[in-house]
Amino acid sequence: MEKHPFFMKRLPEVGEEVDPLVEGIQQLKYDPLENTPEELAGSYKEDGNFHMKHRKYRISIISYTEGIKAKCDNAELNAALYNNRSAAHFFLKNYRSALLDAQKAVELKPDYIKALFRAVKCAEALQKYDLCIELCDQLLTKDSTHIDTLTIRQNCSTKKVQKEHEDRKRAAQQKKKLAEEQKVIEN
Repeated sequence: MEKHPFFMKRLPEVGEEVDPLVEGIQQLKYDPLENTPEELAGSYKEDGNFHMKHRKYRISIISYTEGIKAKCDNAELNAALYNNRSAAHFFLKNYRSALLDAQKAVELKPDYIKALFRAVKCAEALQKYDLCIELCDQLLTKDSTHIDTLTIRQNCSTKKVQKEHEDRKRAAQQKKKLAEEQKVIEN
């Protein structure tokens, strides 16, 4: 009775025998011969969302990736898959991957405010201030009342100026040090 899919308390481990009923249910949900690419992508999206709710971000990334691999023609569904995978990467602090996925989601659906805002937060976390300001401006043209974006844009502008100042100061110190070394060599 415990091997029946409705009464199972745990999934079979890798290498363990899978009950034919479980295998049949898996084929109904994931078999590319039985489902359209859009249905497959939707199923993987649901799985990813389930794992996100349970804070299993690595597993959700795998689910969203499988949904993307289904190559459905629905741009909105693909944008949602990329945005959700971006969210999972963001929670794992994989900001570069999160930024790339958020940008891809915006590319597929240009008015996707949620993905654009995640791209802004990733650019800020990566200290890519120019990109962050550019993304903030892009978001503000779509939604001028987005208060968090205004705050982030202001912070990035300030941090950009500070970073440029520190870079100039560091360059001046290095130039001075080289001049002193050259002077010692000449004497």
